[in-house]
Amino acid sequence: MANRRNFLIKLKQNRTSTITGWGFSANDENTSIALTNSSGKILSSSDMFIERQDVINAYQKDGVVVPLKSGFSLSYPGYKSDITNGFLELRTSTSVSKIKIDSLLKKKIQTLEVNDNDKNIIVTVENKKFQKLSNPENIIDKIRHTVWIYYGKIVLFLSILTIPLLLVYVIKKRQEKIDSLSMIIFFISFVILTRMLLFALLDISSWSGVQPRYLFPIMPLYTVIVMLLLNKTLILFKRTGD
Repeated sequence: MANRRNFLIKLKQNRTSTITGWGFSANDENTSIALTNSSGKILSSSDMFIERQDVINAYQKDGVVVPLKSGFSLSYPGYKSDITNGFLELRTSTSVSKIKIDSLLKKKIQTLEVNDNDKNIIVTVENKKFQKLSNPENIIDKIRHTVWIYYGKIVLFLSILTIPLLLVYVIKKRQEKIDSLSMIIFFISFVILTRMLLFALLDISSWSGVQPRYLFPIMPLYTVIVMLLLNKTLILFKRTGD
C-alpha cells in the first residue's frame, strides 16, 4: 500500500501544471483567482495573493493605484489539454473577470486589458509550465474522453431497450428450465448487487463509498448483463418466428 501511495504521489508531481503571474483592477482589492476548464470545472483556485511591490512601482508613475497583493501562483494535477479553452477567473471586491487561457498562453509574458464594468483588468502571465501528453498517453486520453461522453448514453439506451424485452422473455420462458446462460446472468447480477450493498454499508458507516475506483468494476459487468439479456431475447424471438 505504501509503495502504491508513493507511486501515485510521484505520478501526481510529474503531471503537475503551474501558471504564475499577477493581475489587478485599479483601486480594487483581489479576493480570489481560479483556473477553470472549458466546461467550467475549477481545476485550481486560491484566495492567497503574493505581495508585488514591483508592480506597484511600475504603475505608480501613471497614477494607477495597484493593490499590494496582486501576484498569484496556481497549479493543478493534469496536462495542458485539460485547460484548453478554459478560463483564468479573477475576482475582486467589486467584479469578476474571465479571461481565456488560450489568449494568455500565446507568449511567455503578455498583458491584457479587459473592459469589465468600465474597469480595466490587467493580467500578466510570467511563467507557465504545462505537462504535455506523450503520443501513447494522448491516444489513451482521447479514448477515455470518447468513453466518458458516449458510454453512459449507450448503456442507458441498451437498458431501456432490454427491460421490455426482458419482461417478454420472462413471460415466455417461465415454464422452462433455467439454462447455463441464465445462470451466468444471475451470477453477475449477484456480484454487482453485493458489491453495491457492501460499499453502501461502508458509505454509511466509515468513509465515502461513492468513488470511481470502487464502482468502476460494475460498469463492464453491467454492460455484459445488458448484452447477454439482449442476445437471449433476440434468440427467443428468432425461435418464436421460426
